[in-house]
Amino acid sequence: MALLGRLYGRRIINVNFNVVLAGTLALLPTLWIVSLTRTLWGGINNKFAITAITFVSDLVFDVVIYFVLHWLANHLPRRWGAVSSHAYQHLSFIRDASLVQFERMLMAPVLYTVALGLQNFLMHDGVSREWATVWGFAVGVAITRTMHTFWMLRNEGRAKRLKTDEAQGAPGATKVLHQDPPEVTVSRG
Repeated sequence: MALLGRLYGRRIINVNFNVVLAGTLALLPTLWIVSLTRTLWGGINNKFAITAITFVSDLVFDVVIYFVLHWLANHLPRRWGAVSSHAYQHLSFIRDASLVQFERMLMAPVLYTVALGLQNFLMHDGVSREWATVWGFAVGVAITRTMHTFWMLRNEGRAKRLKTDEAQGAPGATKVLHQDPPEVTVSRG
């Protein structure tokens, strides 16, 4: 169990696990709402309307579920220690979760273009709206998880190099974010 805890403590693993889990858990109520489009308002058969309803439903459910899972993974006190990623340890829960959501937001056009585009294509090809939704999001999540993983690997590598440079006292390892203006003395003469 401790080994699983240490693995889960790696940000890349827990973010990917939580995003996939949040996406899967969000897919369940989203599929329910997509199914309701068969009967609500006399039945919605416009595939673009179904796609729009899918988008809004998934967005709401996914973000809420991800925030809960992220808190559990990264900010809930646990027996096996803290998250092992140096790049993000200094962040509060809200800043950390918001950073991940911001990164996901930057990739959202890829996710939703693939997921909803494939969903719409499959529905036009005769696949049921539910299965088209599942396949669309499975492919979209796989692509964006790969992109986000490389992004996080790059950030962790940068943080590790910066920490190593700071420890070795390398010049230029730390940047001056704020410098007080020089003191000005005025002599009256």
